Amino acid sequence: MGGQSWEKALPDWMKLKIYKLIELMITGITTGLFIIPAALFARSITTFFHELGHAIPALLFTEEKVTVYVGP
Repeated sequence: MGGQSWEKALPDWMKLKIYKLIELMITGITTGLFIIPAALFARSITTFFHELGHAIPALLFTEEKVTVYVGP
């Protein structure tokens, strides 16, 4: 093996498996960095509009002050 790179020391089928594994890892990291925060943001927006759906009828059908709490 001496000074050979790891790519030259491995058979082609094993290189393909390693490249596929790296591709899957990059896909997973992309999912974690972009899709999960986007889903959390979308959930926040839908929660806001859901609570607004409670506030609007309360404003229309009562004469009292209406307070809507969103969050903990």
